[in-house]
Amino acid sequence: MERQLTEEEYRLRRLRHRRAVLRKKRRERRILLIVTGAALAGAIFFIALANGAFEKRSGENLLTIKEDGTIVYEEIERTDSDPADVKKFVRSEIEAYNAKNGKNSIRLQRFDAGKESIYLRTLYRDASVYSDFTGYDLFVGKANGARSAGYPADGSYICVRGEKKQEASADAFDSERVVAIREWGLTVSVPGQISAYSEDSDVTYQSSEKDRIKINKRSDGTPAGLTYIFYK
Repeated sequence: MERQLTEEEYRLRRLRHRRAVLRKKRRERRILLIVTGAALAGAIFFIALANGAFEKRSGENLLTIKEDGTIVYEEIERTDSDPADVKKFVRSEIEAYNAKNGKNSIRLQRFDAGKESIYLRTLYRDASVYSDFTGYDLFVGKANGARSAGYPADGSYICVRGEKKQEASADAFDSERVVAIREWGLTVSVPGQISAYSEDSDVTYQSSEKDRIKINKRSDGTPAGLTYIFYK
């Protein structure tokens, strides 16, 4: 026959039970807080990711030539216009161009508005699309094919060899690839190492950036000339 609990034993058993229930509830609350916090952090992360918070962005106008021939242009422009109107205009221009020249000829990858400027990153199918849409000359291809494409590559060039720079003619780079661009106020990044570039006071190269040339905007407002960049 089972022994009957005393009142004190019964009271202690109920107390232990209540404590066990409270511990369980506290554990459940901690788990819920952890799960909720993780879900909130994940949501914040993906929202930030979607808005480009973790993207590597250029702090200057940067034209990047990809290995597959596509062109990415990151542009930072100061404007007093309503950013929403600017975005609407850019999108309408791209849509109109794509309607005539093929879907995804141009894609607006990112548009962000700051306090005083806007950031645009646009992807062009190739150099010819970039030239056609923007009105700026851009040729990307083999150096020995540039002349037949209307880019004579006349003039003198700065040859980059190690840390030394010396003058050279375009003939020395016929087997390499070349970019010919008529634009200024931007940096050009090529998918390789630069061998030579146009000798011009407005064109600068830094050995720390072996794939980039900066074309400075001229102070006198004269039109930009053709800049050649040879690379391999």
